[in-house]
Amino acid sequence: GKLTITKADFTVEAVDYEDTYDAAAHAGGGTATVTDGTTYQYSLDDGETWSDDVPSITNVGEVTYKVKAINSNYNDATAEGTLKVNPKEVTVKATDVTKEYDGQPAELAGATVTGLIGTDTVTYDVAFAVEDITNVQTTADAIIASGAATQGNYSVTYQNGKLTITPAAITIKADD
Repeated sequence: GKLTITKADFTVEAVDYEDTYDAAAHAGGGTATVTDGTTYQYSLDDGETWSDDVPSITNVGEVTYKVKAINSNYNDATAEGTLKVNPKEVTVKATDVTKEYDGQPAELAGATVTGLIGTDTVTYDVAFAVEDITNVQTTADAIIASGAATQGNYSVTYQNGKLTITPAAITIKADD
């Protein structure tokens, strides 16, 4: 008699990842039901070509990949995984300006950006909503911060600033 041993089936599960941008690389991968003697290959082109390079993602976007588990005692197993990085929220807040009345227009003081990682930057503009505000008053939203809502790895929210012009101090001197 002849004894025939056929390969058994086993499964592999791909590593999925989804989170907010954090400037770190996040790798895919796979875990097979049989790990002893199992190797893995990856494809970024729907299985046309395979590589030992584990796919990863750092910047905002999405990568779909296939993982193939290979073991000499089992039929190859494949699975699909997705790696996704979503934009990080950033806020640009126009800096409030307070000045004493002197008849001259106020000067802009820029903006504060919160939520950026490392040395990353976003581009924005700061301007007065109305020109030549010189009277004593407090005006909410008088300083406008603006720019693109999506910038690279960031989703940017803009907050306006307040302009306050306080009364000038006056000195009254009596005649001698």
